[in-house]
Amino acid sequence: MANKISHLLNATELLDIYGTPALSDRERLEIFAFSKEEKILFNKLRKPCDALYFFLCLSFFKMKKTFVNIDYKSVSIDWNHLVERYFPECILSKELPERAQQFRIKNMILDLCDYRRLTKELQSEMIEDLSQVAYKHPRQRQLCKELLNLLYNSRIAIPGYAVLQNMVSRAWNGETKRLTKAYLRHTTLKERKAVFSLLEKSESMYPLMKLKQEMKTFNTYDIWDEIDKLQNLQSLFAVSSRVLESLQLPKATISYYSDLITYYNGARLSQLNTHMVGIYLLCYVHMRYQSLNDNLLEAFKKRTQSTKLKALEYAKAESLKYMDCMRTMRKQVSQVLLTIFHYPDPKFVAKAPLYKELPESEFLAAALLLVDEKFDKERLFWKFIDDSESVIKLNLRSLFEVIRFDATDHDVLNDVIDYLKGAFYADKTPPLPPHIKKWIGTERETHLFKEGNIILNRFEFFIYRRIVHHLHSNKLS
Repeated sequence: MANKISHLLNATELLDIYGTPALSDRERLEIFAFSKEEKILFNKLRKPCDALYFFLCLSFFKMKKTFVNIDYKSVSIDWNHLVERYFPECILSKELPERAQQFRIKNMILDLCDYRRLTKELQSEMIEDLSQVAYKHPRQRQLCKELLNLLYNSRIAIPGYAVLQNMVSRAWNGETKRLTKAYLRHTTLKERKAVFSLLEKSESMYPLMKLKQEMKTFNTYDIWDEIDKLQNLQSLFAVSSRVLESLQLPKATISYYSDLITYYNGARLSQLNTHMVGIYLLCYVHMRYQSLNDNLLEAFKKRTQSTKLKALEYAKAESLKYMDCMRTMRKQVSQVLLTIFHYPDPKFVAKAPLYKELPESEFLAAALLLVDEKFDKERLFWKFIDDSESVIKLNLRSLFEVIRFDATDHDVLNDVIDYLKGAFYADKTPPLPPHIKKWIGTERETHLFKEGNIILNRFEFFIYRRIVHHLHSNKLS
């Protein structure tokens, strides 16, 4: 609703509706073939020139659903075809019937086709119907096409272009008034000033210009800049969510109004209706906030996946070291046993030959390693997470705390997110609710719990992985 003067239809569309059709010879044979009922009406017309006009108007009306302004010069080929086909013995002048007769002939056609003229009463009804759907069509072109559909479905002949413009303009202006009244009713003066503060220059640039800058990379500084934008918009996003819900605007309309802010500069916006600009800004805030949130979600996914891969690589590397150590140890212990077996004095074995195969300092470690049953990759994975606790807090927790997660189909995950955000600032880690503990599963208690209490940093990263899993499953947005 930014343009007061809107081209409802382009040149091609105008020609399609109001222009005289250009027919091929084959099309003339088909279109100018009339039914029995149509010929009965034709026979009621005494003058051949009236009958000829009737044939042309009827044919074009069936194609266009409107009455084309007929000029015999522009339809001379069609005129000649009709004369040769239906009036072979008549000599006809290329003069149109009188205006009154033209009107009567058009009424005959409307009755024949079961169509109506657009009277003032019908026009008011159409405008009222159009106003009911105007919130879905923020552009006048869209609204005009909706009007054409309404006319077609109501079997009303399409009026002249000026009438279409007037009807669309009235419905469009009515929707503008509805929106501005609702905007003023559902916002306070303080909130409206906060919205327009986006257009006020501070320091070297306008806040709106900074908001429009897109995120370039997922580097730390770019992420911090994106977090800063998101936090600055939080209060306005809350206002926009409340107001736009009251305005009952569909997402497509909100997106269109938001694009107007992206398209127009500050000077152009100042020339538009102040209250409508306020609505456009709220739509922009609403869409931009979600875009920023999506960017941070993507950064959160990438960094969580990166930490997970590093932990897996660490566990794999450590397990390989362990396997190498075990292989070496088995060889050494094997040599120790062989030395004992082959020693000449079975009652006494000197330590020196044994220590030659396995140093004395490694005896105890070898003994413990051979009976160690605790080794597993999962334990090494969580050891890496423990060692990376400060990095996770810096790179992931800062993102987790500002991102809006809407797990609409997963109530437990919503509860977990709320629990975790609260646990960060609690003096003591609160006990885990039973339904969340059940959701985690007893098989994970070995690594996530210690003496019945949750290990917060491990639980934190476990939840981050679960969130990313649902993001990839399109269950979380």
